[in-house]
Amino acid sequence: KGIEIDTKEIINNSGKISFFDKIENSNAPKFIELDDSVIIRTEGHLLELKCVAEGNPIPNITWYKDGVTPPSRQNGMIIYTQWTMILEHLMIADSGNYTCKVSNENGFIDFTYEVEIKTRDPFWFYFEEVLQDVTTREDNTVSFRCGKPRGIIYDSMQWRYHNAKVGNVDRENLEDGVVIKEKNDNNELKLNNVTHFNEGWYTCVFIDSFQENDSNSEPDIFSIYRSAYLKVINKASVNRNFKTYQLKEYLLAALGISIVLVIFLFIIMLGSNQRENMESVARQSDSNGMIQWTKKIIIEKQQNPSKEIFQPIVKIEKQKINYTTQDQACLTEYELPLDLHWEFSRARLSLDKTLGEGEFGKVVRGEIDRNFCENVKNTVAVKMLKDEHIDTDMIDLVSEMEIMKMIGKHVNVIRLLGCCTQDGPLFILMEFALHGNLRDFLRKHRPSSGYEPAIGANLDDTLMTKDLLSFAYQVAKGMEYLALKKCIHRDLAARNVLVTEDFVMKIADFGLARDIQNQEYYRKTTDGRLPLKWMAPEALSRGLYTIQSDVWSYGVLLWEIMTLGDRPYPSVPNTEILLNFLKSGHRMEKPFYCSREIYSVMQDCWNIDPSHRPAFNEVVKYLDKILSMMTNLEYVDFRLPQVDTPSTSI
Repeated sequence: KGIEIDTKEIINNSGKISFFDKIENSNAPKFIELDDSVIIRTEGHLLELKCVAEGNPIPNITWYKDGVTPPSRQNGMIIYTQWTMILEHLMIADSGNYTCKVSNENGFIDFTYEVEIKTRDPFWFYFEEVLQDVTTREDNTVSFRCGKPRGIIYDSMQWRYHNAKVGNVDRENLEDGVVIKEKNDNNELKLNNVTHFNEGWYTCVFIDSFQENDSNSEPDIFSIYRSAYLKVINKASVNRNFKTYQLKEYLLAALGISIVLVIFLFIIMLGSNQRENMESVARQSDSNGMIQWTKKIIIEKQQNPSKEIFQPIVKIEKQKINYTTQDQACLTEYELPLDLHWEFSRARLSLDKTLGEGEFGKVVRGEIDRNFCENVKNTVAVKMLKDEHIDTDMIDLVSEMEIMKMIGKHVNVIRLLGCCTQDGPLFILMEFALHGNLRDFLRKHRPSSGYEPAIGANLDDTLMTKDLLSFAYQVAKGMEYLALKKCIHRDLAARNVLVTEDFVMKIADFGLARDIQNQEYYRKTTDGRLPLKWMAPEALSRGLYTIQSDVWSYGVLLWEIMTLGDRPYPSVPNTEILLNFLKSGHRMEKPFYCSREIYSVMQDCWNIDPSHRPAFNEVVKYLDKILSMMTNLEYVDFRLPQVDTPSTSI
């Protein structure tokens, strides 16, 4: 964590090089790493100021606040490392100008940070459960339950009551409520035999007291709250409302029957027209053949003489075909072109249980002949469409298949083994991942206590820190390969990374992928299903996708790994609020079990300026360096209670 210093403000770096080096390579200091000069933080968080410099002799650094050295704080300590000053548990009084002066015998340089500490904003704290308004009749029993808040450590909890005359509960009248119950185990308020006197607002209030000035001052009271309204009606009103409800039900039933009759008559008329059309087609066909409509898949591959890869264009065209009664059994909805290099016989494939499915597609476990492919086990994953698919889903699946053909082989990218395109539905054969997707794999390794309940059976083995970093490193290696291929994934998330039997990470699901061989970005022009909480701000606001937007998504995936599969931004309800949240400088806080070095990687990936985000090869080098310094004894034990980690919002 560094060296704690109360009175000394100078970190002495001299004497670390030889006398020969001093004579031959003497030079004045210069900065090699600085952050933005204007820094905004929220009170209670952490501030880390960097002034990394080089020179010969190695220079010394002196820190000032508003021109005074050493910097002082009203409450809390300052931590110094070689080139860094760290302030934990920030307060408003910590605002000011922080200057680092770096000098050696050949000269000196300085740099000033303008720091502003803002008051904590309760809007970004959230509850695990939301209070619901309740309407009930007299003499019933009512329960209100307020889920625990996340993002705040609170000292006490209260239930307060405001009578029915209060329009709503806000911070101005929050204190006017009557305290009716203090904190209990499950934060539940139960009211028995309610009457009209119980009608009104019920508010759960979580209170956090913290010192803003010195230890002798009064604590500042900070609270977050949620309210719900209880409406009580008498029994007579219930009976009248029930009769009105019955009348509405009768009218709706009569209207529904009328609609069904109209639809039935329309179907009869439509069937008559279809029969006439079929008879007309039959008259047009000869005695040995028939006419059928089919959908032909057209794949236009773009390739230049230098063998650079371009995104294929996939289209569907309807066309008539002639067939005999013997050929009728082989007819399919779609006609796909035959690619002999990738085609696999359906007779050599047997399908087993479903591994997973989405809205229009699914993945099934399959078994193939052992001699099908070298170095491939006889178990494969088969991707296909569900019966209720539409043409655009077929285009997406064909596009994904063609992209996987072009991507090639990499140990951390899921491998295409073959496809079945003839005489049946489209099957895409891929490598089989025994442990499923990374998100569910991480959640299965959560212990039964200290975290939310595990998905599936609990495992006895504990994930080590080195395991989690290895997962992150492998995904970064796969994305480094895709970047070299000029391919943007656009849907990088833990759910789209597969885990093999040997715990090898495989990037998968290229349904949203776009190559960028001759362009630097892909701009979305139509509406569709998009992974909003994994998208970079420029993708959310302008539909602009680059390899650097994949880097942002990787930062979110890294956060998923270090939280064992938690959901990002659980309190942000929609895109507009999420975009404002990010543009205002807020970011997800450091997970409890994440080191500061790994969290710095997330923060770099979440830079608002895409050009300032690291490239994937830089992420690979940094994680490789961290892994090489770790021992096998370091592990993450999520069952141990942890002290709250100072967080950041920038």
